[in-house]
Amino acid sequence: MKKKIKQWLFECICFLVNDDYRLRKLVLAKVEKHLLNFTKYGYLKEIGWIKSVTEEKIIDAAGNPIPWLTYPFIRFLENRLRQEMHIFEFGAGSSTQYFSQKVASVTSVEHDQAWYEKVKAQLPSNATLFFEALEYDGAYSKTILHQQQVYDIIIVDGRDRNNCTRHAVTALQENGVLIFDNSDRTQYLPALEFLASLGFKRLDFWGLQAGYTNTTCTSLFYKSNNCLKV
Repeated sequence: MKKKIKQWLFECICFLVNDDYRLRKLVLAKVEKHLLNFTKYGYLKEIGWIKSVTEEKIIDAAGNPIPWLTYPFIRFLENRLRQEMHIFEFGAGSSTQYFSQKVASVTSVEHDQAWYEKVKAQLPSNATLFFEALEYDGAYSKTILHQQQVYDIIIVDGRDRNNCTRHAVTALQENGVLIFDNSDRTQYLPALEFLASLGFKRLDFWGLQAGYTNTTCTSLFYKSNNCLKV
């Protein structure tokens, strides 16, 4: 990994400083030193981003599973969760393990058979996981309708998010909130406009996610007197 970074830096610096070899070498040494310091100190190490990249897992700095949401949102949410809450999530994984430690129950649906089997093998005792093959506006997006339960928090972070959102609001507690990940993607605009039409307020949290270099947005949709006390 270090060799690839060094080669990329060298190519960039060659372009910037033309044919001055000594200047190239000097600049490369300084930039490489500062870049590699990110793996030892600072924000990226503290939040666990470095560890998530090197181990290719959705984990924090201590190696514990975290949701695949933006770091600013995780920090905002972590102290607002309560043991009596019930969560439904479209898309299962490390978030299932994370939330199960903090709330009464987690119900999830997953469309990928191989990933479903992997998550199920490590499923916490207070978590329920369903498998539904992906069919737009099919059983996957409607799983939440068959649970005979309403939820404090619903997380839309899987596939078919526009239809999942449309069905999800019918299973939301009166004071419940909906968490929508990657809300910056234009293909999800119908879902966001739908929530706005129902009177939901929106709070955006831009930032990095575990393992990714690009920034994205996790959005919270809520109304007055909500369970997170926003």
